Amino acid sequence: MKPIKIGVVSILEGDAYKETKRMWWLFEKKYNSWAIQNFPHPHLSFQGGICEDIKEIDADLKKLSLRMKPFLIRTEGINTFEKPERVIFWEVVKTKTLQRVHHKIDAFFRKYCSQTFELYSPQNWHPHVTLAHGDLS
Repeated sequence: MKPIKIGVVSILEGDAYKETKRMWWLFEKKYNSWAIQNFPHPHLSFQGGICEDIKEIDADLKKLSLRMKPFLIRTEGINTFEKPERVIFWEVVKTKTLQRVHHKIDAFFRKYCSQTFELYSPQNWHPHVTLAHGDLS
């Protein structure tokens, strides 16, 4: 089987979803931020990796998700970072609940994938919801 890149995200809902979509539109129209629309829904990324057996992963990931309860996220405003690419984002508070969910997902990917994304490892993970990518000058 050919290796495949997969990841787990949590899709925003309600007012947070609507406001993020509005911000995407604003940054796209005003600053030509093109990359954000690569994923159609505002989301919080947890972890990803390069994996071999997608059928086994799919079944076990469904089991893991059924054991998780919905959770709220809190934001602390808008922030930026420059690397690995220029991004504007909602800064998400790293609560104990959010960290617990992230650790479970990270452990899952480390078990099933030949490679995980170090940017999303527990020691490097900076929870955020992306608003804009690229050159925003």
